[in-house]
Amino acid sequence: MYQLYDWRTSFLQPLPLYCCWSVMVDKKYISRCKTLKSVGLMKSMPNYLAVINLATAGLNGALLGSDEEEIVILVFVVVDVAAKQVVGLKEFFVKPRAADINENVLSEQARDELGLQEDQVRSGKPLESAIEEFDRYARSMYFIGGNRTMTLVTDGQLPLRQCLHPEACTKGLDLPEYYNSFYDLRKEVAKSLNLPSSEDKINSVRDALMHLSLESDPSPCDAVLRDAKDMGRILITLLELGYHFAEPETINLHLEPGICTKDEEVDSNTVVRARGLPWQSSDQDIARFFRGLNVASGGVALCLSPQGRRNGEALVRFTSSEHRDMAIKRHKHHIGSRYIEVYKATGEDFVNVAGGSNDEATKFLSRKGLMIVRMRGLPYDCTAKQIVEFFQAPEDSCYVLEGEEGVLFVKKPDGRATGDAFVMFETEEEGQKALKKHKQVIGSRYIELFRSTIAEVQQVLNRSMDPKTYEQQTPLITHLPPVPILPQQAITSGTRKDCIRLRGLPYEAQVEHILDFLGEHSKNIAYQGVHMVFNAQGQPSGEAFIQMDGEQSAFAAAQQRHHRYIVFGKKQRYVEVFQCSGDDMHLVLTGGLALPSTTPPKALLSPNGTLISPSFGAFPFGQMSQPPMIPASAVAPLTPRTPFGFQPIIYWPYPSPPVSPSSYYGGPPPTQVALATATTTPAALLKNQEAIEEFRSEALSRETELIQKIEELKIEQRSQALKSTQEIILLKKAQGEEIVAIQEKCETRVRDVTASSHQNMERHIEQMKIHYEKEVEDLKERHRKQNDRIKATHENTLEEISDYNKEIVESQQVQISSLKEENQELNEALVKSKKRVLLLEKDLTEVKNKLNLLEDARDALKKYKEGFSSALMSLEKIRDDQKKHKEKYDKLCIEAEGRNQKLIKCELEKEKIREQLLRVTLELQQKTTLRKAIKGMTRITSSTSSDDSSY
Repeated sequence: MYQLYDWRTSFLQPLPLYCCWSVMVDKKYISRCKTLKSVGLMKSMPNYLAVINLATAGLNGALLGSDEEEIVILVFVVVDVAAKQVVGLKEFFVKPRAADINENVLSEQARDELGLQEDQVRSGKPLESAIEEFDRYARSMYFIGGNRTMTLVTDGQLPLRQCLHPEACTKGLDLPEYYNSFYDLRKEVAKSLNLPSSEDKINSVRDALMHLSLESDPSPCDAVLRDAKDMGRILITLLELGYHFAEPETINLHLEPGICTKDEEVDSNTVVRARGLPWQSSDQDIARFFRGLNVASGGVALCLSPQGRRNGEALVRFTSSEHRDMAIKRHKHHIGSRYIEVYKATGEDFVNVAGGSNDEATKFLSRKGLMIVRMRGLPYDCTAKQIVEFFQAPEDSCYVLEGEEGVLFVKKPDGRATGDAFVMFETEEEGQKALKKHKQVIGSRYIELFRSTIAEVQQVLNRSMDPKTYEQQTPLITHLPPVPILPQQAITSGTRKDCIRLRGLPYEAQVEHILDFLGEHSKNIAYQGVHMVFNAQGQPSGEAFIQMDGEQSAFAAAQQRHHRYIVFGKKQRYVEVFQCSGDDMHLVLTGGLALPSTTPPKALLSPNGTLISPSFGAFPFGQMSQPPMIPASAVAPLTPRTPFGFQPIIYWPYPSPPVSPSSYYGGPPPTQVALATATTTPAALLKNQEAIEEFRSEALSRETELIQKIEELKIEQRSQALKSTQEIILLKKAQGEEIVAIQEKCETRVRDVTASSHQNMERHIEQMKIHYEKEVEDLKERHRKQNDRIKATHENTLEEISDYNKEIVESQQVQISSLKEENQELNEALVKSKKRVLLLEKDLTEVKNKLNLLEDARDALKKYKEGFSSALMSLEKIRDDQKKHKEKYDKLCIEAEGRNQKLIKCELEKEKIREQLLRVTLELQQKTTLRKAIKGMTRITSSTSSDDSSY
């Protein structure tokens, strides 16, 4: 039943069904008895296996790639499969792009656990040059090219899927083809030892060494290089054991199209929900965000709002649950400057969004075009022929797949047009040409064009054929939960400019980051004086208000930290810092509308977790109860969604609201009234603080008086309007009663006096009309007088307001004059700096000349490299030809040796035949002599017999 297994010839002989082996590794014998399944007929292994091991500047190990940090080290170990030995080793220190911005690049884990140093990383090469150098090395050593193949081997899935491919995609690098497939060493070791999936899981290189009874490399080096060497030894051990590497795992670079139906069952362990996507992102952009992970065919479904527009969400389906788990680790990774939230989703969610049951849609999508374009704003009587002619117009002409059959109109359940259509193109190039016709005209209407997806086609058609789509929709959130409120009086109030306002902060910034940004000025912050501002969706708005211990500290912080950079991860953003007061905070939180002193102040979010409710509509459907400073006729009704200033501030315990921001509640945006606010210089305020305080108190008193006058005028206007309306109503009633009485009198007189002439009746009617017109004119004169009075009072108030504004302007002019003096000094400094710039420009021209010479040298080097590469290629061809000639020569030698052996055999056979011939000739000679003797004897006998007879 058992048979001795010779590992030295295992790669040439087929394996038996069961075998037992004894292997020597590192001069030590490893005795193991394991059962191996018969390999049978399998695909040939690659000629070389290249171990790739890497580390990032941030988290490593099980969280490798989850923090979007850049790669800082790459190690390659090349193993020859036939010779079962290491034939190449390369280590590259990679310089990240953030090294020029941040002082400290490496994390504590990278320094302490991996043994990496800042100097090594800063003196390293860019990632693209490291990849190119290894590719040149592999081709120069003939690991790749001709009939030779090389496949990468990794320690798990994360190095390629979560680090190298995503970083290469964000940096726009094209990786060589052999980076798109690899062997997972953990899985291969488990397969070779026939380990069950539930027990003895291999989670690291150390675990693999323990299962194979191997020891780690004792040479002093960093952990990344040591693990790569250990992986090479593990590969050699597996090859010596006769393990055959099966098909490698692949990495899909492009999203394949696919159709999902309503009846299809989708595994919930393979679906995620991505939120916060840019509205213009396509399915290919989302697939690039998940580069390295294999997305299923047609596995990206963009979600649409009730209005049919993209709401920044998408459902993504992967080929396995392993890839889904890695996708969840990309939570809050970035597309451009936006971070993307990634959560688990169910298969039902994906089917509800991407699944379709429309026969027209399935017929349209079965044409297998590579790009779909959505058209919006079509005339209702537009035909498919017009659309085909629209795209075939001379400028950027492109051709629709299958002509009119490649156009799908979106219609309502009753068959009426919606103005939307989908058009399919055969190639990406044709689709890109089609998108250039964006906002061109069909008839008298301009057409909007957008790149679309299969899932979007299914969604739009499903909604268009559903009658509920065209019903009046109610808000998804009717009320918000009660939230604790901290009034602004508890924070700050008044006109003292002892606060600063920070604008342009990263959305991920916390209080600690703000304190680091302010530096030594943070010691002047009041107790619990940092207040973060959040929007209506519970997400950071990028602003913060900070209370300082006085106006001087606020002024110093605003002057020294304005337009300075704050570094957060890979981001570097400059932050605007302004000096402000409690009332200024109030203006910002109320969207630019100043509230009267009688109204309770609003609030914002403090660091202790309480909510600070800002402007109108903070919860979020409330409206202002008190009248603003501006007349009510100039302000439109307030609605909850206010794009002016900042959104209402609401705290959510969830990372973002449970529904999309674009589908909270409907309603048109309100008309905003911008107040002209004057900027004051802190220098002038510090010089004349007492005068400014008196001026402020007088301004506040006059402001309150004006507000009271405006309120009194409004009350008078309302009362006069009520009186005038009551008088008009009474007059109309009296006129109606008089007209009815006159009509009754006319009817009675017509009945009674039938013989009277029509002329008398007409005169009487004309007299009544004249009387009615006089009364109407009297009423109009009364209304005119009342309006004149109202206008006069209104003009008086406006004159008072203008006088107040003039005083403010005069004070501002004084401040502007001081600013002009400062500007003159700055101009002189600018002239000096310009002179310095001219000198620097001369230096730059010299540097540019040197750079041009360097570029010429680079071009010459490139030409030399091209010639050298062509020479190498020719050498490779010559070596291949030499090998072929050697093989032919060996065959001919073998054939010649065979022929010589045959000739020797023939000569031996000839000698044998000659000996036999000699023997035969001797026998024949003997026989002939015998015959002659016999004949002589017979003659003698015959002669004797004749003599006897005669005798």
